[in-house]
Amino acid sequence: MLIASIKKSPEIIPACVDAVELRLDLNPSLQTLIPSIKKPLILKTRNLNDVQYKPTYFDCDWQDRPLRKNGLICSRHIDHTPDNLLQTFAELMQAMPADIYKLATTAHSTLDALRMLIATRTLRAQGKNVIGLCMGELGQITRIVSEHTYAYLDEPTAPGQLSIDELTTIYRYPRSEKTWYGLIGDPIEQSPSHITHNQHCFFLKMRIRADELSEFFTLAEQLPFHGLAATIPHKEAIEPGKVINTLLRKGKGWQSFNTDGQGVLDVLGSIENKRIALLGAGGAAKAIALALKSADLKIYNRTAKSVCGQQTLSLDQISPYDILINATSCGMLSEDCPIHPDFILPHTTVFETICKPEETTLIKHAKAKSCSVHYGKELFHTQAKRQFDIWLDKEN
Repeated sequence: MLIASIKKSPEIIPACVDAVELRLDLNPSLQTLIPSIKKPLILKTRNLNDVQYKPTYFDCDWQDRPLRKNGLICSRHIDHTPDNLLQTFAELMQAMPADIYKLATTAHSTLDALRMLIATRTLRAQGKNVIGLCMGELGQITRIVSEHTYAYLDEPTAPGQLSIDELTTIYRYPRSEKTWYGLIGDPIEQSPSHITHNQHCFFLKMRIRADELSEFFTLAEQLPFHGLAATIPHKEAIEPGKVINTLLRKGKGWQSFNTDGQGVLDVLGSIENKRIALLGAGGAAKAIALALKSADLKIYNRTAKSVCGQQTLSLDQISPYDILINATSCGMLSEDCPIHPDFILPHTTVFETICKPEETTLIKHAKAKSCSVHYGKELFHTQAKRQFDIWLDKEN
């Protein structure tokens, strides 16, 4: 059920909305809208005089006196996410007789949101009519997944609340798929995967810090994730000794893959007789180096490291090349260039792996020198296509 939460007076209520929540507690003047609303109505208020409006539901705080005996949503808001959510829900359900019990907590980690999803799925499977949402950006996945969710028309009425347009256009709410897919990483803002992938499957972007990776998999096993994409800093942490950007659920475990290297080859086409300069020594660089191992390849990095058995060279020792590939994160969060512009050779091919911003400083310098450029979004699409082939068992 998609509930439009209204803080101001909207011009129109979209047909996709199943119910309307008027936040009289935030804006008492919204009562003037009540006669015109033809959909099921929820009133959030503590004013006893509002009983006269006879909505479908009153949303009552769990510690308040109920405004009437039926048609109640008993809700509780907490500024953190308790460890034992099932116990917290049990306490809420003992507070008063109600039709629906809503628990809204603040997520301080994506793990909080995953625990909320597990708790609500457990209770709903037992026939309990509960809504569990996590507030804040890190809790947004609960709003996307929940069978009953609140979204805004004019402006958010709670932290992290998504717009009706976002939910219905990007995430195509409500979804009928029984399996989930997702991206894990930190940061994740640079990835457009929530926009592109949700055209083909139910896909969630999740900010998972390096120290949260182990617990994430413990929680993910209790949810219907079928495939995962991994980005920094997890590519080398998931399985020691391997660089991984793709995971496929197999029974109680995961099968690992990497599509970065082949994705680069898909973009470049033939690299025969091409001299390639690869920048970086992290997970992406290792995957690309492995795919280019038969090429005339030199790898450059700020510090000396070994990449696929090859010792990296200093960034100020770049020799002539035909193709330059940036596999560092330099330029993602700043306007820095991974190498001095003097080392960007005119009329060569420059390949950027960063998706956002699209026009990195490296790309700008390369275009100014009449180079042929490949944007990060090209690699994003080719490696993503290979991920879908794996997830949907269409590989090869």
